[in-house]
Amino acid sequence: LGKYCRGGPSDLRTVDDDGSSRSLLPFDLIALEELDRYHGFFHPLLRLLGYRSTFIPKTRAPGVELGYYSDGCALFWKSDAFRLIEPVKGGNFVAGGSQVYLVATLRHVESGRDVVVGVTHLKA
Repeated sequence: LGKYCRGGPSDLRTVDDDGSSRSLLPFDLIALEELDRYHGFFHPLLRLLGYRSTFIPKTRAPGVELGYYSDGCALFWKSDAFRLIEPVKGGNFVAGGSQVYLVATLRHVESGRDVVVGVTHLKA
């Protein structure tokens, strides 16, 4: 994580007035689009915090021609709250296009219920 983050997962916690500690990221699911730093930043950082994830990059992104990463959409889920139960589906809405999607079927650990989550990266 280099220059972006120093320390470890315990540094991303806060202490309440009563002395109890809680995560600064209290979310079980995080969906992001316009994400261009998945591999070098978000994936390794959130993995340290107990998240699993998937990422679908745009196949045609203007930044790539300028030497930047391709952006896309990603889904992160807390591994102690959800389990991936089907392979992730994803890709372009139109072949060779710049609009991507991903769909994941997750099982909520506590309730045993399944949830289907979709993330898209559409044109403005």
